[in-house]
Amino acid sequence: MSNLIYLNLFHNQLSGTLPESLGNLNLMQRFYLHNNQFSGTLPESLGNLSSLVYLYLHNNQLSGTLPESLGNLSSLVYIKLYNNQFSGTLPESLGNLSLMQFLSLHHNQFSGSIPESLGKLSRLEYLYLDHNELCGDIPSSLMNLNNLKNLLLNNNHLTVSFPALTAWLNKRNIVSDWTMSQTPCSK
Repeated sequence: MSNLIYLNLFHNQLSGTLPESLGNLNLMQRFYLHNNQFSGTLPESLGNLSSLVYLYLHNNQLSGTLPESLGNLSSLVYIKLYNNQFSGTLPESLGNLSLMQFLSLHHNQFSGSIPESLGKLSRLEYLYLDHNELCGDIPSSLMNLNNLKNLLLNNNHLTVSFPALTAWLNKRNIVSDWTMSQTPCSK
């Protein structure tokens, strides 16, 4: 299947783990495996899919950390990984995805801080990180996201140390939702 560019297997009852061999599908542009019962971790080899534009793996039972290799997906525009069981910190390498417009990682168990590198995603329009266990300051680098239309950060343990960030969000009429928490980050 080395010439495959479109894989659409969503809304089934597929289960098991995603094989490392998926990374051999070099021409893959659209990868739709959402609304299934896949479990286990994301293969590091997904970072080899340099032509990938759409990565839809939401509504599964995937777990573990996101591989740093996701930052190699230079053509990626849409990531939907919400409603899984991912944990650990968000990789700084996500900031390498310069074409990214839609990043949806909500309803997982991510922890740690929001990477400053997300402020480099100049084309980003939608950022959904709500319903995780993220903590610390919301990075001021998000003010670089001039195309941002919607930002959801609620149900985390986030704070704002930069009042200019709140003013920026309000001034740009960005639909945003976040709840300041007095719960400290657990290191």
